[in-house]
Amino acid sequence: GGGNSFTLTLTVAEPWHLYANPVGNDTLAESQTTVTVFVNGKKVDAKIEYPKGKEVKDTAGNYFVYEREAKITGAFVSGKGEVEVRLSLSACKDGLCLPPSVLKVKD
Repeated sequence: GGGNSFTLTLTVAEPWHLYANPVGNDTLAESQTTVTVFVNGKKVDAKIEYPKGKEVKDTAGNYFVYEREAKITGAFVSGKGEVEVRLSLSACKDGLCLPPSVLKVKD
């Protein structure tokens, strides 16, 4: 029943970038970085704070990205059980994007 908090530090190798949250462009909404918290396999409500991304001005529309390092913080209330934080992201560089990934951190 207590409060829990966490910080995820993302290190992004140059020249790669991740799409920020919010990404600021509807066509890239599915690619924006998101964090979801689960306790005992069930999704729980969490307050997630994403850093502001760097704006990229593009002929197809402007958007925001994370480069080099980004820190995402979160807080949630849960009972006892295994905590899993899932980070969904898309990494791109120079017009090449890797398939979307989900990274899992368990405690």
